Amino acid sequence: MSTNEHSGELQEAPARRYGELIVYAAIFVALVSSLFIFNIFLSRRSQQDAAQLFYATRQQRTWQATYTHLYNVYLNLYAAKDVSGELKSFAVSVRKFDQLTTLIQKGGTVEYDGSTVSVEPLAEPRLTAIYDSLSSYWTPGRQDMLRLAADTERGQIDTILVSTMAEYAVRVNTPIIEATQNFVVGLGQLAEERVSNLQRIQIGALFLCLLVFALMAIRLTTSLRKRDSLIRENTRKILDQNELITQEKNKVDQLLVQVQSAQRHLVQSEKMSAIGQMVAGIAHELNTPIGYVSSNVALVQERFASISTLLENSLGVQESIFAGNLEEALAQMQHISGATNGTIAELQETVSRTDQLFTGANTGLTQMTNLVRSMRNFSRLDEAEKKQVDINEGIRSSMLMVGHMLKDKNVEVYADYGQLPLTDCYPAQLNQVFLNLIVNAIHAVEQRPDGAVEIKTISQDRWVVVQIKDNGTGIPLEARDKIFDPFFTTKPVGQGTGLGLSIAYDIISQHRGQITFDSEIGKGTTFTVKIPAVEFMTTAPA
Repeated sequence: MSTNEHSGELQEAPARRYGELIVYAAIFVALVSSLFIFNIFLSRRSQQDAAQLFYATRQQRTWQATYTHLYNVYLNLYAAKDVSGELKSFAVSVRKFDQLTTLIQKGGTVEYDGSTVSVEPLAEPRLTAIYDSLSSYWTPGRQDMLRLAADTERGQIDTILVSTMAEYAVRVNTPIIEATQNFVVGLGQLAEERVSNLQRIQIGALFLCLLVFALMAIRLTTSLRKRDSLIRENTRKILDQNELITQEKNKVDQLLVQVQSAQRHLVQSEKMSAIGQMVAGIAHELNTPIGYVSSNVALVQERFASISTLLENSLGVQESIFAGNLEEALAQMQHISGATNGTIAELQETVSRTDQLFTGANTGLTQMTNLVRSMRNFSRLDEAEKKQVDINEGIRSSMLMVGHMLKDKNVEVYADYGQLPLTDCYPAQLNQVFLNLIVNAIHAVEQRPDGAVEIKTISQDRWVVVQIKDNGTGIPLEARDKIFDPFFTTKPVGQGTGLGLSIAYDIISQHRGQITFDSEIGKGTTFTVKIPAVEFMTTAPA
């Protein structure tokens, strides 16, 4: 199985597993909720059964009281006794019995014994049948019984009605008591059946819950085992991939080392190129003073030989005179007068010209000394640390390094050096930046007959600003976003490393400065370098 298939399976497995868990959980919750709802229903039903049982029992008692009071009234009437108390008790009992009968059969809310009673109507067929039989006995005499109670409350006694109702009560007493007893028994049986059903349902629901739980456990166990197997397999694959990644990383590290080494070589090559330009410029500038110093020295040597001969001959004349050989001395003097510098005027002329030659040689040596000093200022070989310098001095030294290029390529340079504050910098690094920018500007205009480079330095706000402008062809639009990228060059293959501007950008960034350019096709390019002046610099972050 491929890694993608494993990955897909791992991604699908949680969805399937969670889907199954949701289904099982829904079933479990549905079962528990159903059981809970059913329990609530049965609880309410049981409450109604209890209420009906309570009022059925009260109904039975009120009937017995009604029957007893009515029968006593009947007996006391014939014994000529006072029946008012029994009649009042009868009226209360019969009205309660009628209320309870109606309440149990039809349900509803009534005032009973000073409280509000709410009972649902009968719905069970068995209980309805029992209650229908009770109603069949009560209904025929109900109106007369209630009329008798009403007459009693008004203080009227209808002896005939009392006798009739007493006979009626004796006739229906047993059936009504049996009906109420059967109703009470039926309510009890129904309650027992409901409890039994509830127990069976609870047992069944519990069994289903346990079954669902067992299925969930089995499915989860199976899923987890499969998941563990997939995890182990993918862990092994990940370890294998990690090993491959480690190997590839080692290869990449080796390639990176090689690239860094190549980059160092290229950077060194760029530096050597700058040094080569510097050496070429110095050699070109030294060539002229060396030439005429050498020529003057050669002439001085010739004249020194002539004067030495003259001096030697003069000393010979002096010795001849001292020895008394006047004729020999005269002959020697005639020889001297006929030779070069034989006269005082000629000798003075030779001395004067020789002095001019020495003066010219000294001038040439001074020029060479200045060139060497400029070279040292450019390279700053004796300054490895930061130093506060005048940027104009570094630009002048850089210009001296490219003097031969300006002459060879017939490029005019216009420099406008402003009054600048000192800058805290690495002078040699900034000189390399300026040299690169000036050389690039010269290359940009070398094909133009009117090629010109303008250099301008100004102090602007808290910056020392250097602008190097050429009137070349400009930088192509597609190259402008990459102009500071390492190894990018617009020069033909083999004529540039593409590191000059990249190195310049890094150097200016290290000096917390800015380097930007503005180019227009056909009109030229202006590079602007901004370096913080000393009085505006802040401590660099660590």
